[in-house]
Amino acid sequence: MGEIGRASRSPVTRPQPYAGIEVVEFGQFIAVPYCAQLLADGGARVIKIEALEGDPTRTLNPLAPGETRHFLSRNRGKHSLPLNLKHPSASRVIHALLVRADVVLTNFRPGLAHELGLDYATLAPRYPRLIVGNVTAFGQRGPDAMLAGMDLVVQARSGLMASNGRIVDGNPAAGDPPVADYMCAMSLAFGIASALFRRVTTGRGGQVDVALLAAALVVQNNGMVRVYYRTYATKDAALAVACVSAGLQRAFMRATGMKDLAHERPIADPAEQQRHYDALGAAMEALMRTRTTAEWTKACDAQGLPASGVRLPVELMDDPQVLANEMLHDLDHPSLGPVRVVSNPVKMDEAGFRHSPATRPFGSETRDLLSELGFTAEEVDDMLREAATRETK
Repeated sequence: MGEIGRASRSPVTRPQPYAGIEVVEFGQFIAVPYCAQLLADGGARVIKIEALEGDPTRTLNPLAPGETRHFLSRNRGKHSLPLNLKHPSASRVIHALLVRADVVLTNFRPGLAHELGLDYATLAPRYPRLIVGNVTAFGQRGPDAMLAGMDLVVQARSGLMASNGRIVDGNPAAGDPPVADYMCAMSLAFGIASALFRRVTTGRGGQVDVALLAAALVVQNNGMVRVYYRTYATKDAALAVACVSAGLQRAFMRATGMKDLAHERPIADPAEQQRHYDALGAAMEALMRTRTTAEWTKACDAQGLPASGVRLPVELMDDPQVLANEMLHDLDHPSLGPVRVVSNPVKMDEAGFRHSPATRPFGSETRDLLSELGFTAEEVDDMLREAATRETK
């Protein structure tokens, strides 16, 4: 098992930040898998436990059997072990994993972790150095704690959907990116790093608990004046502007040639303020339609404003700015060839975070992983015959 902090005392080399850290992932979809991928990029060894039929994202628009862009975007650099968690032999495999693990990550449906004995209260006495990271939809306590939820549901429940103001077919709609899931994944990764750092001093593990609801609240915690923080239709496309300070707002007025009288005479009455900005917004919308996005972008850039034309995701695949900063990279996949994927968003000196390879084909490492955990060839054969696990060749 790894010991965080040891690397910082080495005067010669700096290994990856999570080198020597063992992670066991019981996760699917986004929050836990993406967190584990971030740790794998940092050098952690991640064993992903999958159902015998595989992670559900393996079947969403497959590029090859068992391989999808959804799966590749959140599961690189891992070792996959199929395991029927309710089979009698599963507990032996899990114990062998957790004895040597530093971190276990879960996002089970409410109550299932306790049923399987994978909740912190059950694990802590047996594995005192283990850090248990768990994702729930609505938090561990309260009237909604046992309710099921995913990103779309949490966006609705949290007010994020309403604050985004997106309407589809007359109904409120979530933004296409599952932002609560990804914010939750980043929060979980930060929590795990913090717990590992604390363990250096205490020698003990701990519990890291994050919720999609909390993540959704984080991403909407700034209310902005809509004239200055929004997207406008232009003559040929659309332009997004984000002027969050008084200085930037005045610069936006200079770029557009308009005036905001509230800059000279602040409006205290909320109703009057709303009427003022409704009128200013309507005037700005009409003005923006008179020039192209490129023209407005040039005017905004001249004033040092944060502004950009709205682009489609596919355009970013060859964007020179994105490629210059290695925000994407070409993953060498054994069956698909080069696949362009999103890189780890964190850059660190001396290649602290590296591009993880594609996870090997589902079920192809079963024997190697179980043998490494101390199971004999005969015991592995028994588990395969009893459908406790599975393998592919």
